[in-house]
Amino acid sequence: MVKKSAKEDKEEFVRRICNEVENSRANNKTRAVYEGIRRITQTHAPRLGTIKGEDGSVLTKPADVRKKWKEYFDKRYNNPSKVDEEYLANIDARRNYEDIPDA
Repeated sequence: MVKKSAKEDKEEFVRRICNEVENSRANNKTRAVYEGIRRITQTHAPRLGTIKGEDGSVLTKPADVRKKWKEYFDKRYNNPSKVDEEYLANIDARRNYEDIPDA
């Protein structure tokens, strides 16, 4: 019964917005038309703070979420890259300097 009532309410909500869109279109109010369409077609993003653990379960404890973010950023940004020190030391000698003509 609750599901049926919710479905009816949603249908009424969509009908009302459709009527507003039609009226706005008839009055050349394009911003209101697009806003109505956006309201009907928008999808809802997942709740902020919902992160899945290694096993696929949703982490709900703030400490677990922080730990997961720390692991993510450590892996993402603390990856040491190899640098050719010899190349860096001789970079000025390797540059191709061209004469710039006078204008």
